[in-house]
Amino acid sequence: SYGAATDDIQATIELYKEKKINFKDMITHQFPLSKITEGFKLVEQAKESIKVVVNPD
Repeated sequence: SYGAATDDIQATIELYKEKKINFKDMITHQFPLSKITEGFKLVEQAKESIKVVVNPD
C-alpha cells in the first residue's frame, strides 16, 4: 500500500470485520521471493495488477 489516513484504515478494518470486503479478491498476483523482480515490473506497469503479494520461497 502507498499509505492511508488513520481514519481510513480504521474504517477498512471495520468493513473487514463486518465481512463487507474480502481482501483475497484484491490479490491479483502472487510471486515467490525468488521472482520479486517480476512482481515489481508488474506493479510498475500498473496495467494488470491490483495487489501483488510476494511470498517467501
